[in-house]
Amino acid sequence: VRVRTTSTTSVPSGEFTKVPFDGSIFVDTDAYTFDSANHEITVEIPGDYKIESDVLWDSDSGWSQGDETRVAIYVNGANEYQVNNPKGNTARESKSAGATFDLSAGDTVHVEAFQFSGSLQAIFDSSSTKLELTRQ
Repeated sequence: VRVRTTSTTSVPSGEFTKVPFDGSIFVDTDAYTFDSANHEITVEIPGDYKIESDVLWDSDSGWSQGDETRVAIYVNGANEYQVNNPKGNTARESKSAGATFDLSAGDTVHVEAFQFSGSLQAIFDSSSTKLELTRQ
């Protein structure tokens, strides 16, 4: 399954914000349920899943080189894995996280983004901001 964002999302400095995945690129309805209102995927078939997410931060003069960004993978509402990525500059920049999880039927997955720049920043609406689950 692969889902993406369809609108720009503001992320306050110092807060985790759920990434609003609301557009499906591909969904195998036998293996997954995609809830666009809650921005999460429910696994229907247990197994090992590779979960990957990319978050495309928009360009903004409020960014400074080294500002903190994080991409966090949540399973059943708990932060199970996150990657801290310092910002390279003020330009548009993608940050990623990925790991393999043993998931049960009914488990839910969503992604949250974090930034610490001292100002409000935006996640760019693009097929580049995505969440993908692949059964291994």
